[in-house]
Amino acid sequence: MKRPWYAYAMNERIVKAEVKAGARNESVSVQGGVWMISVKELAAGNRANTRARQLIARECGAAFSMVTLVKGHASPRKTFKISSSK
Repeated sequence: MKRPWYAYAMNERIVKAEVKAGARNESVSVQGGVWMISVKELAAGNRANTRARQLIARECGAAFSMVTLVKGHASPRKTFKISSSK
C-alpha cells in the first residue's frame, strides 16, 4: 500500500520533501510519500527554500503564507507544514 504524500496534524498537513537547488528545470513529483522538488534558485540566501514553499503552495492550492518550513533549513530533506485557513 502506498503511503500518502502528507500526514495530518491538528488542522495542518505535514509534507516531507527533498529539494534539489540549482536545477536546470523546475519540477514537482511525489515518490513513495516524499515530494521531489527541483528549483532553479540556488540554496544561498534561502532562495531555494522560498521557491520550494511557493511550489508547494501552488500544488496544494494554499496561500504562500500558510506554508512553513519546519525542519531541514540547510538540508535537502525538509519538512513543511501547511496550515489550514480558518
